[in-house]
Amino acid sequence: MDWTEKWVLAITAPLFRRHELNFDDMKSKIISLLFLAFIFSAGHAQKHSEYKCQLSIDKESGRDVYEKVDSQPVFADKTISDTLFITKNFKFKVSPQNHKDKEWVQFAYIVEKDGKVTFLRVISPKDDKEIEEEAKRIVSLMPLYEPARCEHAAVPTLMKIRFQMRTN
Repeated sequence: MDWTEKWVLAITAPLFRRHELNFDDMKSKIISLLFLAFIFSAGHAQKHSEYKCQLSIDKESGRDVYEKVDSQPVFADKTISDTLFITKNFKFKVSPQNHKDKEWVQFAYIVEKDGKVTFLRVISPKDDKEIEEEAKRIVSLMPLYEPARCEHAAVPTLMKIRFQMRTN
C-alpha cells in the first residue's frame, strides 16, 4: 500500500467504519463525490459570470452599454488613473459670482470596444453649459483605454466619474 492509499484510508476511515468497504470501493465513492463537487462549482461559477456582465440600454443615448463587467476598463498607459487625469485637467474658472468652488461634478462617458472614449452627458450639476463644454473637452483629451471585458470579449462600458471642483 503506497502513501496515497494510506492517506485516503486515514481520512475516510471514520466515514466508512460501519461498512466493510475495501479501498477500491472507497476510492470510487470519493472520486464520484469529487466529480459532483466539481460539476456543482463549475455550474455555480458560470451562473455568477452570467450575472456579472449586464448589458443595458442608456436611456438618453439609446446605446447598448455594459455597466457591470468582468474587468473594468483602464488607461492603456497604466501609470495614470482616469480620476487623476480628469481632476488634473479639468479647468474651470471659479469666481464668487458662480459659487462653483464647492460643487460636485459628475459626468458619464462610454469606453468603446476599441478603447476610444465617447462623451455622454453631465449628470450634475444639471443644465450648466460651461461645465458640459469642459467635460466634453476633457473626454476628447483622454488617452486610449484598454476596454472592459466580458468573458474575454471587449465591450462598450458606461463610466461615471464624480469629483469636487477646486479653485484654479
